[in-house]
Amino acid sequence: RQQQIYHNSSHPAIANTWNYLGTIHTKLDEYDQAIDCYSQALSMVENSRFPLLTSKILANLGNSWRLSGKFETAIEKVEAALLIQRELFPD
Repeated sequence: RQQQIYHNSSHPAIANTWNYLGTIHTKLDEYDQAIDCYSQALSMVENSRFPLLTSKILANLGNSWRLSGKFETAIEKVEAALLIQRELFPD
């Protein structure tokens, strides 16, 4: 139901709420649902003015992929998060 309500919105606050919902599903060991929530959040903020939020969502998404046993996908997502963070916080 929530996906229907906010499907076309891309406000970062809504993306952040999807991120929180993904975290709840992760804590409940509901990794497929968590991945869906994080993916929804990511689609709202990718290529936006909110790179730190994007990196946070990518890291959470990677963690859910890791917990579900999809290690290659987990690595891809976490490395993408690191790339954004390195651009934001260079040495």
